[in-house]
Amino acid sequence: MGVLATIVAWASVGILDTSATEPKPSIVDLINKLKPDSLRKANGKWLQTWVDDPGFGDKGPAIVDISNGFASFIDKGTGAGTIEHEFAIYYPENGGAVLAHNYTNDMDTYRSELKFYQLRAGKLALIESPMPKLSCRELASDTTKNKFYANAGVAKLADDPVLPTYSLPRKGTSIMAYCDASQNRFNIEAPLGEQGNLSHDDKAAIIAAIDFPFKMEYAWNKKKGLFIVAKRQKQK
Repeated sequence: MGVLATIVAWASVGILDTSATEPKPSIVDLINKLKPDSLRKANGKWLQTWVDDPGFGDKGPAIVDISNGFASFIDKGTGAGTIEHEFAIYYPENGGAVLAHNYTNDMDTYRSELKFYQLRAGKLALIESPMPKLSCRELASDTTKNKFYANAGVAKLADDPVLPTYSLPRKGTSIMAYCDASQNRFNIEAPLGEQGNLSHDDKAAIIAAIDFPFKMEYAWNKKKGLFIVAKRQKQK
């Protein structure tokens, strides 16, 4: 009875943590809970089918690296562009596992979205981004800042018209971000096109001068359960 009383006492103050003995969910477990529609195979089965199929290797249409907590898929869409999904799993010291989902779509107007989900009570819940917000202006050259971002039509915009592109790690935990003017062509041309005082050659010159020579690295802080800016570095 004395031992039982001690166990009850430990449990009542949270010293006895049974969750510590529970296995960590894998990248497959979490993606199966998310079930994004575009990752279905033609037969309607989910990711587990992709994992079990030996025909999918590193150069195939899907990469599923369970040991490193990474997965990626490319959807060829209708042939007008591609849709890419990347997933990475993170384990904070406190709280459930976090799934990062990076989505890029260049089929029409460029889209780039990085969302985070956390495992809570057996379900994935969309959470506020644990990463600092990035503006591509931070990665732009001085010429780009002076010619493009200082332009009246661009400066008045509430949000940066250029969307960053993210790259999730297959190895390690850092997330990289960079900006590419060619992918954001429509968003760049739109605010310039609204200005009647700019000739076609003026707009072309501004666009030609746009350059983003830097990229940003975000490091995972397991203890805090968030990402911090590690460094801004030159792109190769």
